[in-house]
Amino acid sequence: MSNMIGMIKNLLIVLMYIVWVGVGVALIASISQILPGQLGALVIIVLLFPLTYLPIRLFNAETLNKVKKNYKNNNQIKKDIL
Repeated sequence: MSNMIGMIKNLLIVLMYIVWVGVGVALIASISQILPGQLGALVIIVLLFPLTYLPIRLFNAETLNKVKKNYKNNNQIKKDIL
């Protein structure tokens, strides 16, 4: 049961990333039509940073929380053994 919940959670994360990329591409396409030339390119470059950085940061934060939990559990096991 727990494995199935984990699979559903991972699927939702993947779907969130797909939607995030779709929104980013649509935003960049609309900006490139509104602001042609160097100004549009500058705005797109400025927008690409949060569009790529935030999902990676969210994923790393979730992974880091898992590592912290495992580390605390391992330390507790070591204390129990000693």
